[in-house]
Amino acid sequence: MIQDIPQSNFNQIKGIVYEVGEHDEYPNVTLEVGHNTKRYVNFYIKKAYYESIIDMLKIGSRIVVTYFLSSRNKHGRWYTMANILRVDLA
Repeated sequence: MIQDIPQSNFNQIKGIVYEVGEHDEYPNVTLEVGHNTKRYVNFYIKKAYYESIIDMLKIGSRIVVTYFLSSRNKHGRWYTMANILRVDLA
């Protein structure tokens, strides 16, 4: 049984900023990741945090993203979001 212990380990990924979406409610950033096979991963950012790290999110910047996944069921389908906790320069 899982106890009420706060999570201390989160996922991290390194990548190059490919695109930044400056939406009012849900800002997001897309990273280009991978070595031989390039993939794109999109992350959502809380608006307040987005405003504090906007200078790090220049297209072409190398960053490390610490994130967590969350899912929700809507209209009988599951949707999964990757949510940013922290961004550091790589």
